Amino acid sequence: MSRQQRHALDALLRSAPRGESTPTPAELRASFATVMTRPAPDGVTLRRTVLGGRPALDLEPPGAAERGRLLYLHGGGYVIGSPDTHTGLAGELAARARLRATSVDYRLAPEHPFPAAVDDGLAAYRELLATGTDPLDLVVAGDSAGGGLSIATLLAARDAGLPQPAAVVVFSPWVDLTLSGASMRTKKDADPIFTEADVRAYADFYVGAGDRSHPLASPVFADLSG
Repeated sequence: MSRQQRHALDALLRSAPRGESTPTPAELRASFATVMTRPAPDGVTLRRTVLGGRPALDLEPPGAAERGRLLYLHGGGYVIGSPDTHTGLAGELAARARLRATSVDYRLAPEHPFPAAVDDGLAAYRELLATGTDPLDLVVAGDSAGGGLSIATLLAARDAGLPQPAAVVVFSPWVDLTLSGASMRTKKDADPIFTEADVRAYADFYVGAGDRSHPLASPVFADLSG
C-alpha cells in the first residue's frame, strides 16, 4: 500500500459510520476495489492467464530476468481483494525486483472457506515447479492475508515434499487468526483500519467454527523447520 492509498483508506474508515449495519462480502469487495485499485507502473505488461487452475495476472516489467519468477498472493483478509486491486503493488514489486510476477486470484471466503486459499496457493506453486521453474529462481510474496497465505503455502509445500523457493517476502502478514496479540486492543485508538471486531469478522468468514490456531490458518503457531 502506498502512502497515498494509506491516507485515503485512513480517511475513509475514520469517517465511516460504525455499528449501523454489517456490509456483505460483495459490498466489502466493491468498497475495497474502489479505494485500493491502482494501475501497474509504466512499462509493466499485463496478461491474463491461469495458474494452478485459478485465474491469474502476469506482470512483466522491462528488463525482467530470464529465469526469475515471483508468485504474488494478494491481501484482503481472505474475503476481499484480487489481482486487479493489487496490480499497482505487485507491479511495483515486480519492477523493482526485475522479475516476472504472477498474481493469483485464489478463492475467497465465505463462499470458499479455509483451506481453499491454501489449496489454491499450493496448486499455483506446484504448477510453477512442474512447468520448469527452478525453486532457486522463485520468490513467493504477499501482503496482509496474502502474507500469511504465502507462509501457509510454503508449509503445505514442505509437507507435500516439494522444494522450498529462494525466498518468501511478506508485508504485514496476518499470521494469527486467533487475535491473541495484545496490540489488537492496546492500539485500538491509533489504528482506524484494523479494529478487533472487524478483523474477527474476517476470521469468522474464513475459518468459521474451525480451528483458528491451525498452522495453515495461523502460521504463527506453525513449526517453520525447513
